[in-house]
This record gives sequence, structure tokens and C-alpha cells, in this order.
Amino acid sequence: MYKLKKIGDINQSLIDGKIALIGTVIGIEKEENYDKLEIEDSSGKILVSKNKSIEIASSSRVLVFGTVKITPKGLIIFSEAVVDVSESSPKLLGKFMEKIENYDI
Repeated sequence: MYKLKKIGDINQSLIDGKIALIGTVIGIEKEENYDKLEIEDSSGKILVSKNKSIEIASSSRVLVFGTVKITPKGLIIFSEAVVDVSESSPKLLGKFMEKIENYDI
């Protein structure tokens, strides 16, 4: 089950937990096997690993489903899905966020 979280609420108590978050891509680090996205929302910033086959541009608004892990550099989200929601209406996105909060997915 994924829990919708603000980035500022992600801490070590959530390690290995499944979370969903919505934020804006503010940076992209290219690596050999995967990329890291730096995501921010109004509460903070976090790194999200993603499969190289997923094309996401900087400044895109994204919905991330993933697992919280800890690395020597700090907390990171290992993504299972990263969806660009930049073109979604705020009203539709709000309804979707309600569904995530109210149901086991």
C-alpha cells in the first residue's frame, strides 16, 4: 500500500515503506544504469532514482510511486513509477490525490 506523503514528512521511520509523492523536478543526474531526479515540493527536496527509459524533463511536475531507502548520501526514493503530470488539471490531480489517500493501491 502506498501512502501519499509530503517530502518534508519522509524520514528514517519510513525506510522500506511504499510512498507516493507529487513534486517538481528541479535537477537531473545522469548515471550509467539509472538517473536521479531531484524533486521538490513546498515542504522540501529529495532524490528519486528512475529507470533511464522514462523521459522526464527538468521543471516537470511528477507523481512518484516508490520505496524509501537510505544510502550513504541520505534518503532516496527508488521509484516503481514516475508519471509526468505537468499537463494535468489541478482539480483532477486533487481528486487523484484523494483516491491515493483513501484507498489501498
